[in-house]
Amino acid sequence: NTNKSKLTYTNSPNATDEHDSTKDTPEDTVIVFTYELDVTKVDGADTATKLEGAEFVLKKGDKFYSVNETTKAVSWVDSQAAATVFTSAATTGEFKIEGIDEGTYSLVETKAPTGYNQIDPISIVISADYISDRRAWNDETPASALLKTYIDVAAAGKTESATVGILTAQVENNKGATLPETGGIGTTIFYVAGSILVLAAAILLITKRRMGAGE
Repeated sequence: NTNKSKLTYTNSPNATDEHDSTKDTPEDTVIVFTYELDVTKVDGADTATKLEGAEFVLKKGDKFYSVNETTKAVSWVDSQAAATVFTSAATTGEFKIEGIDEGTYSLVETKAPTGYNQIDPISIVISADYISDRRAWNDETPASALLKTYIDVAAAGKTESATVGILTAQVENNKGATLPETGGIGTTIFYVAGSILVLAAAILLITKRRMGAGE
């Protein structure tokens, strides 16, 4: 995106609205880069299988990404309920997020594809290295010529970098049962059940011994 500016001024103490009483500075142009993240949702056991119906939101700090579908203007909102929800498409398993800046993001899956386990949030870091001052751009020089590389892009180890402002990520989901988290409610249930079984066995052993002693 090009960001142009100029200053219109006058050094006349009796300035009027007439153009000949004002002067314009040379127009200054700076290139402002935004990036696009293209995500493909796949089966973890067979990455050729694309998954549809996964839903995601994008988070940056404590804010959520929201885009106006008409104007394409991007804003960052406080509530996840107000965030734009991205859904992986049928056949391709793809969705794209446009108009994001350099920075650290969290791609949060809010709904897994049918029959698959929901994944943890994915950290994505976007950083670019510019060849020269972005003011070096002109009408004869492609904006992409100012970009050297995209670096430090991470999404579960399944990303590629590009030189056209588009970053791709392949995100996997898996089927099957998931083990309870360490210290979670799943392990607590096992501990309680195990304790009850041990206690019951001890009571049964003591009862049998007393009955044997009384015979």
